[in-house]
Amino acid sequence: MEEQWEETVPHTLECFLGYPHSYKRSVPCAANTNGDSDSIACIAGAISGEYLGVKAIPKDWIERIENKDYLIDLGIRLAGARRRL
Repeated sequence: MEEQWEETVPHTLECFLGYPHSYKRSVPCAANTNGDSDSIACIAGAISGEYLGVKAIPKDWIERIENKDYLIDLGIRLAGARRRL
């Protein structure tokens, strides 16, 4: 597992830092790497999304998310639970 992280983190940073102002370029860069590309893309997308904000995610990508309505509802419920703490 440690060896995997030794590759995942550098690949993730390479893709994010290669395209720090483009979510649309950072995530595909990560998804097309060798190794654990799904994890690399997930982490690069999270970093890029946090850095650029949700509006940086292409609208057509958002429309194609599987179980989108469920995930939106889950996010709303989680935010509500956090406010109650």
